[in-house]
Amino acid sequence: MSKASLNLPIVLSGVRFSNCIMNGAYVQSKSYSDIERLLDSKAGAVVVGSITIASRQPNAKQVYWRHKDNIFSLNSVGLPSKGYRYYRRYLSKMVESSHMQDKPLIANVAGFSTQEFVTLVQLAQDAKADIVELNLSCPNVWQKDKQEEITCYHPTLVKSVLSAIAQIKPHIKMSVKISPLPPDTLRAVAKEIIESGIVQFVTATNSYPNAAMTSGVEANNKGALLAGLSGRALKPISLGVVQQLKTLLPSRIHIIAAGGISTATDVKDYLQAGAKVVQIASALMEGDVGVFEDILASQC
Repeated sequence: MSKASLNLPIVLSGVRFSNCIMNGAYVQSKSYSDIERLLDSKAGAVVVGSITIASRQPNAKQVYWRHKDNIFSLNSVGLPSKGYRYYRRYLSKMVESSHMQDKPLIANVAGFSTQEFVTLVQLAQDAKADIVELNLSCPNVWQKDKQEEITCYHPTLVKSVLSAIAQIKPHIKMSVKISPLPPDTLRAVAKEIIESGIVQFVTATNSYPNAAMTSGVEANNKGALLAGLSGRALKPISLGVVQQLKTLLPSRIHIIAAGGISTATDVKDYLQAGAKVVQIASALMEGDVGVFEDILASQC
């Protein structure tokens, strides 16, 4: 894949991406100033979120830890959010700023009930976001000592969320963000996505859930025992999910890839597997928005 082809715009389901790389929803994609910073980068689109109804603080024992040889990273930040009221005020301004830079805006939303997802989809639609990304896959939400269900591991829950959203007849483009699912579950979830009739994109994948912390973790993080696995070690797992989705999904549903992407070669691998565009998060946590320019300027 040439340098020029990475820089080419691409139109998917009527949404024009300035190029094929963007950020994923991560801790520095929450505020208006975060989005301005991303818009000043070479990203071809921007993602804001995850947006929740209530404002949320990070996990008390939040973790972001990278292996010393950069083999993988672990995150257990939780699902911090400024909440519905903040985004009711600022999301439309973020969209306007994005469109002035000729970039689409994706609103990543996370509900804790079907009705919350419906409300958040309406929020994104009212703000004129280009795509709403349903986060059905956050692995790091805990209430005291109990982990919240990861929706995408339960096809019946995926069906409930999509059915509730379908009832409002949304006109906004929609993506479902999933975890690295095992084959049987992936097939069942893909079936629900297809049959819903409202989804144009699938984002694959979020972090691998419930990886164990090791003795190499710094003392101030001690006690945060489970976290999402991300970074380079996630790439072959997510790449396999993308390859399976390519055969499971009809051509009208496009794949947004995520998982261990930090180089132009990583982008190429995902595009060859069947993705159309990609998201980057861990490399942004570990570096800066300059990663977009580095990828676009490099040769595969």
